[in-house]
Amino acid sequence: MIRIFIAAILFIMALPAAGRSEPDPRQRLASDDPAVRSEACLVLAEEGETAVDLLIPLLRDRSMLVRHSAALALARIGGEKVRAVFKDNLDSSSYDLRRSAALGLALTGEEETFALISPLLDDDSWEVRWAAAFALGEIRDRRALALLGPLAESDPHYDANRGEHPVREAARRSMRKIEGSVGWRKDYGKAREASAGDGRPLFLYFRKTGSPAASRFEAAVFGEEMVVDTAQRFRAVWLDHGRSPEAFEKYRVGKVPAVLFLTPEGEVRGRIEGALGPRELREEMLKRLEGEKNVRRLTARRRDDPSDLEAAWQLAEIYMERGQWPRALPLLDAIVEADPYNVSSLVDNARFARGYIRGMMGDYRESYRLLDRLLRDFPEFGNRAQALYCLGLSALRIGRAEEGSDILRRLIEEYPSGEPAAAAGVILDQIERRMDSADSG
Repeated sequence: MIRIFIAAILFIMALPAAGRSEPDPRQRLASDDPAVRSEACLVLAEEGETAVDLLIPLLRDRSMLVRHSAALALARIGGEKVRAVFKDNLDSSSYDLRRSAALGLALTGEEETFALISPLLDDDSWEVRWAAAFALGEIRDRRALALLGPLAESDPHYDANRGEHPVREAARRSMRKIEGSVGWRKDYGKAREASAGDGRPLFLYFRKTGSPAASRFEAAVFGEEMVVDTAQRFRAVWLDHGRSPEAFEKYRVGKVPAVLFLTPEGEVRGRIEGALGPRELREEMLKRLEGEKNVRRLTARRRDDPSDLEAAWQLAEIYMERGQWPRALPLLDAIVEADPYNVSSLVDNARFARGYIRGMMGDYRESYRLLDRLLRDFPEFGNRAQALYCLGLSALRIGRAEEGSDILRRLIEEYPSGEPAAAAGVILDQIERRMDSADSG
């Protein structure tokens, strides 16, 4: 069943939005061929709201392909009526309607989707749990990590034919999607509320559909691991002029791309107009996150609110910069313990720092263990190049010469430019020279 379900999703998402043969999609809805009815659904999506009443009954079509085409078409149309239908179906006695509702809501991309879909992770139907896990990956809300983590570890459904736990795997895939994305929000007002609630500053990105400058900027910076990693520490808001003209007017943004940094209270703390490179943008982001690092101030923040993981991280960074490893380690341990599923986006950084510190203290075996586990758990880790370099060195130090060399070669292959690759190349040259010398001797 799960293979059919996945195949149906992939098939309908690949279908064109326009028909190929008969001009009237309404006639094709009566066809005996599920593929014809399915394509008709997607053609009707182009009509917009006038097609909603035609598509809603097809959520109960006898063909799964048609049911999911209808859900996708309705999601493309969007609007309050469509969302109301999906919301109602979340409580349906039909597991299939609950499943398609979860997928449809995820595709509408509205802010409230997380709260609506999350309860389905406890549904009696494993297929509904699968759909909910898949959907949470599509909406990229970091709060989902704390819910998907336990599901990825212990969902009970086992597919004996395929030899796997499909819900666990869906949860793992969604967690990887979330970890590898900025997690943009498009509702500025709700992002402000969330920022005020958890103290994360706001990162507002202003762009216009059809702007070549904005498109080039997005392609250059928002796929960079280090930018993604840093942006996750903000409330990141994607503001397109077509959808949010009032935000452009409020902050007097006339040129795109543009970035504004705001405190949780709404005070503007920085403005960038025009494109920056990924390294420069990240530096600007870090300035707004960290401000003036001060041990006394950060210690007071930690004392007032032990759950303030950002303060713990900044304090640990100060101690690491000073080489005060024993003072940094307890803070890093506290971050990892408090946030096992990395909702804060600081845990991967803290785990890397622990591995780095162990190497600096000469405990290369523990450094190897920590870094190897980090890269397995967080393959999209923002500082992956540096982590590979440290892992390779640790492997060499504990006598895993071949593995260490392979790791350094992988680093150079994945990240050919930059300091870690240059340093790895020097080490590999030294190893090769020693081997040549030993062979000639």
